[in-house]
Amino acid sequence: MFKFETNTSLIILASVLFASLPVLYVLSDWERKHRATKFLNRKLNLSLVCMPLRTLDELVNFYKNPVPWKTLVKPLTPRTGPIKFKPFTDAENDGDEEKFSENRREILVCHDFKGNYREDSYISEASKWDGYRFYNWYGIDIFCYFSHDLVSVPTLQYINAAHKHGVAVLGTFIAEFAPGRLIMEKVLESREKVEQIADSLVLVAKYCGFEGWLMNIECPIEKEKVPLLVEFLEYLTARVRLEIPNGRVIWYDSVTIDGNLLWQNQVNSKNLIFFEKSDGIFLNYNWSDQQMQRTLSEVERFNRFKDVFVGIDVFGRGQVAKLQSHKTFQRIPEQFSVALFATGWTLESIEVEMKHARQPMFTQELNSRFLARDRLFWGQLWPMLTIYGPNQLPFYTSFCIGSGEFSNRLGMRVKRKPWFDLRKQEIQPCNPELERCFEDSFDGGSCLSFEKTFIGKIERLFVCDLGYVKNLLVSVAFKRNYRTIDLNLILKLKKSPFDKETCWFLVEKNYAGDMEKVNKASDDDDVRSAIDNLQNRGVRHLPFVNSINGWEVRHHLLRLYRGHTLNDIGIKIIGSQEIPEDAQLLLGALSIHEVDL
Repeated sequence: MFKFETNTSLIILASVLFASLPVLYVLSDWERKHRATKFLNRKLNLSLVCMPLRTLDELVNFYKNPVPWKTLVKPLTPRTGPIKFKPFTDAENDGDEEKFSENRREILVCHDFKGNYREDSYISEASKWDGYRFYNWYGIDIFCYFSHDLVSVPTLQYINAAHKHGVAVLGTFIAEFAPGRLIMEKVLESREKVEQIADSLVLVAKYCGFEGWLMNIECPIEKEKVPLLVEFLEYLTARVRLEIPNGRVIWYDSVTIDGNLLWQNQVNSKNLIFFEKSDGIFLNYNWSDQQMQRTLSEVERFNRFKDVFVGIDVFGRGQVAKLQSHKTFQRIPEQFSVALFATGWTLESIEVEMKHARQPMFTQELNSRFLARDRLFWGQLWPMLTIYGPNQLPFYTSFCIGSGEFSNRLGMRVKRKPWFDLRKQEIQPCNPELERCFEDSFDGGSCLSFEKTFIGKIERLFVCDLGYVKNLLVSVAFKRNYRTIDLNLILKLKKSPFDKETCWFLVEKNYAGDMEKVNKASDDDDVRSAIDNLQNRGVRHLPFVNSINGWEVRHHLLRLYRGHTLNDIGIKIIGSQEIPEDAQLLLGALSIHEVDL
């Protein structure tokens, strides 16, 4: 860990310098803040990396030498309530959004990628651009950062990427086998020591801005010390709940009430006390259907079904998994939550295959194969998940997943070297099957790509809950290699959750078709005025231009249905089947703003 104190004078210096820089156009407040942050990153030597805590001494002395990146942590962002997955269509339904109660199952991803603390550990950015990136945030509830070090402190990159999508983050406290036994002997020396360690864990989570801990005690415990272990868990859980918003502690199914290291693969009398004293239990991976039924009976009296996280090791240890993980998922009773361990298999398995085939690594080939396998893996799970989306205006995304071989700003190249920084990951779609392009982008290092095979299809971009009482400005940036391929955005609006959806098509300004409820792109004075107002307020937005650096920009001003809620956003790729096989449309950015006129 590195000692760090914020230097206020640097912030003032950055502001002065950027205020005095000559510019070719007026910078928005967002751009000023972005540039000032880049300046501060250089001054503060943010090439430092996030690290685990490897000893109890490091843990209890954390307050003396805290991490340098506390002020860079972003808070947990609100999002929609849980919504049952259903395919996106352009039909107007009966108004039933199929929302779930808060007692529905949750999905936890336990992220273990080759020991972790890799490209994502850099506080600024890494130069290896094709490492593992998690981006299907709107299908999960909890992201747990895991390594085999004593205390896995989640990296800044993953904390911010998860929080941007409303996902809670957990670190891991792990004591394994013989070394772990020695550690736990020290932890359980006395009640005072137990409270000291627990308070230190609370301090680390609170200071670093994440939501709690996975407790993984995979070593035998002396039987007479088990009551102290239970006190340790109970005290930690109470302190986390009290001190950390949305805080929680989850126990891993390992050591039993007798102090034996004996995975139960179910909730029973051997581990029930740990379930009772925590916010949930992460069951080991070797469970059977009979054990699931016994667990249902065991926890029924507590009415805490969702607090049971049934484990699936994606590498296939214990169950059918890998690209068959969805089959194991289907066997889990729907009352229980699910913990997916090591979803980074989708990249690690590709690396192993390429190494065995003696193919060159760290190329577009590796990245393309990873993305294809990741799409397949999550696409098979998605229909069984509850999904979420954004619920705050203004809304802006360029769809970049947080890495690239270059970086663009408004379609222009601003960096010509590889980079990896999940802090720069933009808000990701609620659709795992959309394809990515890393050869071009509007902002960042990637965008969405729609080939000829998408023509005529409708794909969801976001479920959402975006209420508005004024006018709605919807803007999109896209690039196409043939004029005969185009897009329509599809918005689904509601006056209330119980009303029928109204479906509107956002089309190009020269549209002459016969579809009902269309809104044509506009570049009139009202649009210009609305965008000028956004510029003056320092709100990130798409510029008032027809095209910029090869990217077309369309603005749609919706003056109708004020006081309604935007609940779903889709895209339809249009064009004739006679267009060339290499036809492609890139979706570079989408922004939605509530505007006065």
